[in-house]
Amino acid sequence: DQSQVQRYLGGKNASESRIGLMFNAVLKIPMQFFILFLGAMVYVFYVFNSPPIHFKEAALNEVRDSEQVEELFELELKYEELLVQREAAVHSYLGSGQLADEERLQSFDDAIVDVRNDVKVLISETNASTETKDADYVFLTFILNYLPHGLIGLLIAVILSAAMSSTSSELNALASTTSVDVYKRLINKNASEAHYLAGSKIFTLLWGVLAVLFAVFAKNSENLIEAVNIIRSLFYGTVLGIFLVAFFVKYVKGTAVFYAAILAEMIVLVAYALPDDIFHISYLLYNAVGAILTLLLGVVFQYFVDRKG
Repeated sequence: DQSQVQRYLGGKNASESRIGLMFNAVLKIPMQFFILFLGAMVYVFYVFNSPPIHFKEAALNEVRDSEQVEELFELELKYEELLVQREAAVHSYLGSGQLADEERLQSFDDAIVDVRNDVKVLISETNASTETKDADYVFLTFILNYLPHGLIGLLIAVILSAAMSSTSSELNALASTTSVDVYKRLINKNASEAHYLAGSKIFTLLWGVLAVLFAVFAKNSENLIEAVNIIRSLFYGTVLGIFLVAFFVKYVKGTAVFYAAILAEMIVLVAYALPDDIFHISYLLYNAVGAILTLLLGVVFQYFVDRKG
């Protein structure tokens, strides 16, 4: 995880690097909890404050200027009625806590999702090139419509600053580790410092291109948080498995765990690529699959390494 690598590359000594990593480890869980809790609270807010039928206003305006405007109008009327019924169901559920009221609330939620999907179909029929996904616009819409103007500007600045900081630090860490740990150590050991500096710039460019490819993949997903977690789950499990072997199964050495990690990662990627009717689990479970496979395969490979020895 290059955001972590940057923390110890940026430390002036080993102690400062350790403090930075531990500080991040302590804050990671409450930070993630707050982010997800914020999403849940925005949902609750829109239960009692009517959300737009589609959070990307520009896409809706295209439909309003087209021949499908009447269909959109009918869907908006149905949508407003469902919102009123859902709010009543919420009050009923809060007062009783009964399972029947919970199921009734869920049915209204499902009906609202169906109407929103019908609107997405209208948008696609109006202009096939227009993006119909609007999940990533929900929080931005909340910010722009309900927060005071000074705070809006501050939050937008924070979002842009965080994106720029994350991107620059991770590209720098990736280029540094590639230049020092791969190129200098394995490919060209005796070049000048100017040569390695030029090489690091090229590696930065290549990692930037790869980052753009990941962004293209994320754009095709339903929302960015899900895309990020899918990518993480495909690779983090194997990394966790390597650390588990290092801490708890110390007789398994580097060669065995190296090949175990490669094979485990290949199995995870193939399993994810298989059609759902052949194999399907929640994408979050690939973390566990990668870790367990790396651990077990490392033990098996070490057995054969010992026999060969």
